[in-house]
Amino acid sequence: MHLTSLEMEGVGVGAEVPEGEEVENDNSVGDVGKSREALVEEKEDHRGLLYSIEDNPPWYTCIFLGLQHFLMMVESTVSIPYLLTPLMCMAATDPARGAIASTIIFVSGLVTLLQTTFGVRLPIVQGGTHGFLSPILAILTLLPCPPESELATLDASEREALWQARMTHVQGAICVAAVFQVLVGFTGAIGVLLKWISPLVIMPTVTLIGFSLFTVATDKAASHWGISGV
Repeated sequence: MHLTSLEMEGVGVGAEVPEGEEVENDNSVGDVGKSREALVEEKEDHRGLLYSIEDNPPWYTCIFLGLQHFLMMVESTVSIPYLLTPLMCMAATDPARGAIASTIIFVSGLVTLLQTTFGVRLPIVQGGTHGFLSPILAILTLLPCPPESELATLDASEREALWQARMTHVQGAICVAAVFQVLVGFTGAIGVLLKWISPLVIMPTVTLIGFSLFTVATDKAASHWGISGV
């Protein structure tokens, strides 16, 4: 029987292996080649992106992109009090409208800072949601404002009590909805409901919410379509 000597990983120098027996090849070289090919493919996939997930843009670019993100999100946040304050019987010149808009901007910035620092730590903005607008509009529609002639006779304190009473109705409804949402998530019932809640159900719901706000949006945009388009 002829013997041969091999020098390989796992086989000592001069180790004798019977001729005709197969020796397992070292796949480390092949693995390195495959890893290099994977890196090349990953780089090619990122060729269309300026920055990948692991990249850090320059500080001046971060400031510019953050300002762009803010300008796009603040419009959505400010539109909520802008749509709701007329239904709360507030006058167009009422200083409380500015206070409510300032409050929602401040709270959104505070919650965003906490979420991006200690919470999910993702570049997201925590603002008001338009999903509640439809039920809030339905609630406020059930509480119609007094006639303009009667509103003109009210002083500042009476006007404040008028819109604050309507805001308490809205706040109570939101609190009840929040408690219900917490219970659904805590009990795991959402997992059962997801069997019937599919994208085919969610998409018409979101579309109907947009349609419900169409009348309000066109009423506000009709004052100047050019500015509204911008």
